[in-house]
Amino acid sequence: MILMGDFNFHIDDASDKKAEEFSKLIESVNLTQLVNNSTHMNGHILDLIITHKKEQIVSSLKVDDCDISDHSCIHFDLNLQKPKAEKKKVTYRKTRKINSDTLRKLIVDSNVTEKVSSKETVHDKVEIFNETVEAVLDLLAPVKTKNVPIRPNSHWYTDELRTLKQERRCAERKWRKSRLQIHRQIYVYAKNKVNDKLVKILPSHDDTEQLCNNFSSFFGGKIDNIRNQLDSESTLTPNNEPPSNPSSTLQEFRPALVEEVDKLIIAMPNKSCVLDKIPAWLFKEAHKKLAPSLADIINSSLANHDFPSSLKQAYVTPTESALLRVANDILRYIDNKKSVLLILLDLSAAFDTIDHDILLARAHSRFGIDGKALYWLNAYLKNRTQTVSIDNNKATPSPLKYGVPQGSVLGPLLFTMYTAPVADIAERHGVNYHLYADDTQLYVPLDNTLETASYQKESIEKCVVEIADWMNSNKLKLNSDKTDVIV
Repeated sequence: MILMGDFNFHIDDASDKKAEEFSKLIESVNLTQLVNNSTHMNGHILDLIITHKKEQIVSSLKVDDCDISDHSCIHFDLNLQKPKAEKKKVTYRKTRKINSDTLRKLIVDSNVTEKVSSKETVHDKVEIFNETVEAVLDLLAPVKTKNVPIRPNSHWYTDELRTLKQERRCAERKWRKSRLQIHRQIYVYAKNKVNDKLVKILPSHDDTEQLCNNFSSFFGGKIDNIRNQLDSESTLTPNNEPPSNPSSTLQEFRPALVEEVDKLIIAMPNKSCVLDKIPAWLFKEAHKKLAPSLADIINSSLANHDFPSSLKQAYVTPTESALLRVANDILRYIDNKKSVLLILLDLSAAFDTIDHDILLARAHSRFGIDGKALYWLNAYLKNRTQTVSIDNNKATPSPLKYGVPQGSVLGPLLFTMYTAPVADIAERHGVNYHLYADDTQLYVPLDNTLETASYQKESIEKCVVEIADWMNSNKLKLNSDKTDVIV
């Protein structure tokens, strides 16, 4: 640290009280003033160079006359070195250099199909599959470790914080100039806003592993708080909808054919998860060699209504096509000279608060899922864990007591099944609706006559109240602050 400039008092004048107080001040914080010769044409030291006593960063300091100013020039050498960059170890595979033909040959030679088939449980099948595929990868693209520099970057110093600090400085200057009480209040308010923001965004420590665990605790605590609040407010029983008589039932799953699994592998996107033993694009390069093993694992899971614990983690992609029907209906009403009242319902952590027992009961009573199929769905939903990862550090896995897996094919479908009774409520009130996963829109056309429009408005209001009660009793939190009403 270096403080320098024209301080506009004579630091060398023992009779100058300001100079004396200043000298005591810098001494109290372990700073030292380095200029010992006069820096002004009339004498005395006005221009100061101040550093920390323990920092030997200034050397060869000298004061020279200056022809263009009444102050002297101060020259010195600054002994600073760029700090040595910290490094961290990262592991990687050079998978892009793998030859596809060699990959397929090694997979055949590994006898992965026979190894998977020889195992009894789906857990053992998945484990031997992963071990075998990983061994092939180790031959073609062994795991390598290298040190990479850690580039300092204050992610917490955002544009919002920068703007708040600018506003604080402007408010402070205005108050110090005017000395008005109102300007002081504005300055204090701006200062408190900056402090509050800093408390929220400043990293509390440099321990990344601890930070992972803190995030994990936060996410888990957030869902627990929502559930506890819903439990305390709930006045209705979750199964208060009328009993359904599904026209068909699903008792068990048909075994998956190898050809079907092969087509699914080819059609899947190239995106991969960090938990995948083999990247998706590489998996597709050897799809015909791996499809039999994958079909064996799938069929074992479905037949024994069991789901491998090592695969119980997941993600969801929004789709804009979900709004096309709503947009078309609204435009049609407008063409018929009618206004439209649209309500967009917003749910807090919708996928994460779903009650497993309510979902399983609804899957059985409303959709006819029973027997082995229902047992498999139970195994798929329960005993999941989540892990937070930051810079290759992972939090301790924490249990997920509620919710459906996001990012899976089943996630949006299961949520839609869970919220199916919302459609019944909307239909009872004569309200149009569109449901897709946690995206819910309610809308009604408003007639030109005041009496009819008033009735339609009342209908949608009653509908929203009943839906809010239903969601509360079914462990879904309707966020009234973010629920929008558009005419």
